[in-house]
Amino acid sequence: MTSTVSKNFLSLLFVHLIFNSLFSQDYLYKQYEFANQLYERKEYYDAITEYKRLLFFDKENTYLYSANLMVGRCYKSGAKLNDAIKYFSLANANSVGDEEYYSSKIEIVRCNILRRTTDQAILMLDELSKDIRFKSKEADIDYWRGWAYIFSDDWQKAALEFNNISPDNPLIKLCEQTDGELYSVEFAKIISFIIPGAGQVYTGNYLSGLMSLAWNGALVYLSVNSFLEERAFDGLITTGVFFRFHRGNIQNAEKFALAKNVEISNKMLKYLRENYSGTKP
Repeated sequence: MTSTVSKNFLSLLFVHLIFNSLFSQDYLYKQYEFANQLYERKEYYDAITEYKRLLFFDKENTYLYSANLMVGRCYKSGAKLNDAIKYFSLANANSVGDEEYYSSKIEIVRCNILRRTTDQAILMLDELSKDIRFKSKEADIDYWRGWAYIFSDDWQKAALEFNNISPDNPLIKLCEQTDGELYSVEFAKIISFIIPGAGQVYTGNYLSGLMSLAWNGALVYLSVNSFLEERAFDGLITTGVFFRFHRGNIQNAEKFALAKNVEISNKMLKYLRENYSGTKP
């Protein structure tokens, strides 16, 4: 009698546990789908709340990878890149299998590209490239390495990386075009050293260049004239002022060249954002 009661009790307990388990999994799945719907509707703040709620109730850690990954994507969509990296790293630490590991790692790389921590992005890509598990991903790794160089304004290196994938890659032409439009900062400084104002003229700042030439020319004239008239003190003062203006002229040439390059790079980045149909960081 006692044995029969015990068996019935154990059977009921087993059924209860199975039912609770199935119910729990069904609830978690619905919670995950609800959070995904919020993400698709671009309601990122609410989606983050629901994904975190899912992680709290997921005692068996079924969604530990996917929920953390989606939280990272929500933060990334909201331009909170540091927070995004934190959750992508959690997803990576709880990845199961090579594909999950690679996907979460690339998400971290893409965030580093966007926040222009290029060295970190390149280091991670190099590590993936050396990993024998991801030899088949070499083209994809080169692709993201190319984007890393784009965001660091090294368009020439970016073109080389895209060329490794295919000589017909459309990004090659755009990178080469941008690289060809960039001003040489060193050249602007050198010609300004030789001819004051030449660097400014080179970068299209004609008024600044002419004023720099005029001021430096006038100071040279006054300095030479002072020494010829044996006014050594006046000559020394004027010469000191000339060197100060001349140094400022070189610094201005550098500043103008850098500003023009930022303008050119930003113009191409805007074009890529609005017109390039491929995957972007």
